[in-house]
Amino acid sequence: ARLDQVNQDLAAATEPINGDVVFQGDRTRWRKFANSLRLRILISLSEKQNTSIDYRAQFQQVFNNAGQYPVMESLADNAQFTYSEATGDTYPFFNTAAFTSRVMEETLVDLYKEKEAPRLFRLAAPADETLPNAETSFDAHSGLIASATLQENSELLSEGTGSLLDERYLNDPEAEPNLALGYPEVAFIIAEAAQRGWISADPEPFYNAGIRASMAFYGITGPDVDTYLAGDEVAFDPANGLEMILTQKYMSMFLNSGWEPFFNQRRTQVPAFDVDQRDVLN
Repeated sequence: ARLDQVNQDLAAATEPINGDVVFQGDRTRWRKFANSLRLRILISLSEKQNTSIDYRAQFQQVFNNAGQYPVMESLADNAQFTYSEATGDTYPFFNTAAFTSRVMEETLVDLYKEKEAPRLFRLAAPADETLPNAETSFDAHSGLIASATLQENSELLSEGTGSLLDERYLNDPEAEPNLALGYPEVAFIIAEAAQRGWISADPEPFYNAGIRASMAFYGITGPDVDTYLAGDEVAFDPANGLEMILTQKYMSMFLNSGWEPFFNQRRTQVPAFDVDQRDVLN
């Protein structure tokens, strides 16, 4: 209700928004953010059995009335903060990343490898640099199990298993923007709602749009994206649509969107995390 009121107030407002470092005073983009955030909250209720909120009806209200409830439509609408070395607002990992934040986790790396997602090469360095064309070789990239002991993972790392973060995260003070909520997520949210039957829409175009936008966020455009979308593991299959949408949504949230990828996994159990069960079993 508060987000609905924010949307209405911004639509009626005429005074400038001063000191806005996110949307530079653009009220329409703030409205898109508010309404997109509302969609995020509504989809988060998908597994709730008892709630006073008619989340399907509210989702339909926003989706079916674009003029009254505009939502994010492109990367230009992203709610993000761009880091700046000039102001001292540098990327959090710049010159500070510890061991546990430098190494890629196995679940995510395996998803990228299974689907042959070129984003992996933007996110991580090869673990095995002896392989031909290691920088763009899926075989050269690997991850570590986050729940294993530090000693075990340190040994694996010394043996050439476990890709490090791409060096820009560690050496570039501006790296990439801090994304609070972006268009890729919104596209996947709408795709999920369509797949669940909440709205009268085909989920596939939104699924594809989410992937394209995520690729573009990492600077990947052109034929590589078309090839990826046509791959056997990626081309949309309605029979497995929900898992595909949720998996790609998770893959799009690497080092962005705060805790949202974790919340989504807890809500849906997608993807299944690669977790060391020894402590649980003992």
